Amino acid sequence: MELETVARFRGKNKVVLNGLVYVKQKILANNVISYECERRRSARKNTSECRAKVKLNEDLSVVRYLHEHTHTADSIHCEVLTVWASIKRKSEETEETPQQSLGQELQQLSQQAAVQMVPIRHQRRNIRRVKQKKNAVHPLPNLADGENFLLYDSECDDPNRILIFGTEHTLKKITLVRLRRNRCVLAVFDKSIWSVHSRVASIFPRTNNAVEGWHRNMHFLRIFNREQSLSNVNLNQIFGGHLPEQPKKKNKDCSLRIANIVADFDNRDTIEYLKAIAYNINF
Repeated sequence: MELETVARFRGKNKVVLNGLVYVKQKILANNVISYECERRRSARKNTSECRAKVKLNEDLSVVRYLHEHTHTADSIHCEVLTVWASIKRKSEETEETPQQSLGQELQQLSQQAAVQMVPIRHQRRNIRRVKQKKNAVHPLPNLADGENFLLYDSECDDPNRILIFGTEHTLKKITLVRLRRNRCVLAVFDKSIWSVHSRVASIFPRTNNAVEGWHRNMHFLRIFNREQSLSNVNLNQIFGGHLPEQPKKKNKDCSLRIANIVADFDNRDTIEYLKAIAYNINF
C-alpha cells in the first residue's frame, strides 16, 4: 500500500493511496480524518460522481474504506500531482529559481506525465506566485546547537552592508593570543597551521582553486543535465498536443514591423533603411 500526502486543494490536503487520489473532507472523533475521492465533487466533463471514501488515523494508517470506486486508478495523474507537490514544497523552502526547481524535479518525469503537466511557462508563473505568497523573512542563521552564526550585520540601511559569519568559539581558536585569567596565552591553533606564508615560500599552492574549478565544472554538467530535462518535457508536451510557447505580443509586433521594412528594402535609401531597423531594436 502506497500512501503519500501530495498537495493542497482549496485548503484541503490530498493523499494518494494505491494510485487513487483522495481529498480531505473532515476530522471525525478520535482524530480520525475522513477523505473522499477527488472525483466525488469533480467539475471535469465525462467523469461520474464517485462516492468512495477512506478514513485515516493521524499517522495516515487506514482505518476503513467506504464504498467502491466507479473508476480505475490513474497512476499518471498521481505522478503529476506528486511532482507538482514536490516543486511547490521546494519553492516554499528554498531560494532556487523556477528554472532550477523545475530542472531538478522533472528529471525523472515519465513521457505520459509530461504530456499531462501544464506548460513549463505556466509552471514558472505558478512557482513565482508561490514564492510571492510565502514571502517569508529569512531567519538568522544558526548552527545545529542553536549558536548564532551571524556575528555582525551593519544593517540594510548601510549602502556598504557588511555581514560577518562565524562563531565566538571559532574566533577564539584562531586568534593569535587570548586572555585567560587576565593573562595572554597562545591560541589553540598556531598561525603556522592556517597561514599561507610558508606555503608560498615553499612554492605550494596557497589556495584550493584547482579543486574549486573542478567543482564548478561538475556544477556546469548538472546545469546541462537540468536544461536537458526541461527540453525533454517541452518536446513530450508538444508531441502530446500542447501548443509551443508563443512570443509576447510586443515581440510579435516588432517582428512584423521589421518584416515590413525588409519587404520595402528596394524603395528605401540605405541609411533610412538602417535607421528604420534600428528604431525597432532594443537592448
